[in-house]
Amino acid sequence: MDIFNKEKFRQKIKEHEFGSILIGENNVFEAEYSSRDYIVMEDGSFAVVELKAQKKPEDSNMITPMDLNTKPLGDYFASTTLVLYHAAYPDTELKLNADFRLSMNGVSFINTSTSGTTAYFPNNVNPKSSNIGSPSSTTVVDSPIYAYGNYTYNLLGTNGVALYSQDYQAQISLTYKGTTPWPNPDYYVTYELGYQWN
Repeated sequence: MDIFNKEKFRQKIKEHEFGSILIGENNVFEAEYSSRDYIVMEDGSFAVVELKAQKKPEDSNMITPMDLNTKPLGDYFASTTLVLYHAAYPDTELKLNADFRLSMNGVSFINTSTSGTTAYFPNNVNPKSSNIGSPSSTTVVDSPIYAYGNYTYNLLGTNGVALYSQDYQAQISLTYKGTTPWPNPDYYVTYELGYQWN
């Protein structure tokens, strides 16, 4: 299957335009966001990539009901997942999780993990790791910060030795888009959350 051909997959994913999520655009706030893309190879094999973000519950003493409706400020959980479909056994899922914070004047990543990454014999994902890029926060408009996940997918033989391996990297980007004047004295803030796999 072409999805497991290193060169073909890298070329296809290089040509792929991944979506992004705008948080707070036009003063619209949602508690959950998601974006999904399909990477379809020439032979019909495919992978699904998705990005999800969810606002964490707020401390009721720190924010007013009006703020909840108009400002996307606070802490969020985000994840991006690459699902490799197998014909004869359960699918392999590579997952990058990131906690991030949105404020009136910037963005920051707080934590990352690869929790939720799953593979079933004869598939294996090892090693896997995640980290936050430098800098981990910014107040500069249109200057993204990044969280990364690194994975090695292995197809194991009956003796547990890898017959085939392929490396993958996940990236979640977070961009502070700035405040925009509204017709009243209030302002609204916009952020962009993006992702990439290679």
